Amino acid sequence: MPSPNFLAFVDTHGKLPAELKKKIRKEKPEFVVCAGDFTLFGREMGARLREISRLHKKVFLVHGNHEDKAQTALACRKYGVRFIHKKIVELGKIALIGYGGGGFAQRDLELEAWTKEIRKRAKELKKKGKKIVVVAHAPFYKTALDRIYGSHMGSKSLRGLIVAVRADFAVCGHFHENAGKEDRIWGCAVMNPGPKGKIFEITTPKE
Repeated sequence: MPSPNFLAFVDTHGKLPAELKKKIRKEKPEFVVCAGDFTLFGREMGARLREISRLHKKVFLVHGNHEDKAQTALACRKYGVRFIHKKIVELGKIALIGYGGGGFAQRDLELEAWTKEIRKRAKELKKKGKKIVVVAHAPFYKTALDRIYGSHMGSKSLRGLIVAVRADFAVCGHFHENAGKEDRIWGCAVMNPGPKGKIFEITTPKE
């Protein structure tokens, strides 16, 4: 049976749920990722990041629509949390690709340009047998994660990123109504882990 590899959570908007902390203590994931909106309109960012940093020695984070990108990057350095917006981070057989912010627009030209830039590197990572995990705040278009009021309101650009890099897993948030829901984009499993978090089990090729 595969062992848990990482835990993802999103949209806590303040203090972390006790259930999230308990899950991390019990499951002992290899690392933790936060997909944004860990504050309420950016308030008490230092306190929130201090609490997040105590979850695990390896925490990776993107900002949400409630956080300012530059402020989050600066605060993450102070509290020892790895800010991965527009970054690719290799962790053994796993590669994290982060893209934060957004949540309302269906097209993001900056993201689409960056997707073209990293496509070659993503292809090389796949050749090495890496499992690619996309960490985003905005929901992916035309999935169970972006459907509200009977319409799909997610990001087409993020869906394009998943397809372009041939992601294996992807997490997002923003639409609280869809916390806990799962779907697929081609061969990629996508999920909104919600504020209580979700353990992702990843099987990788043997050495």
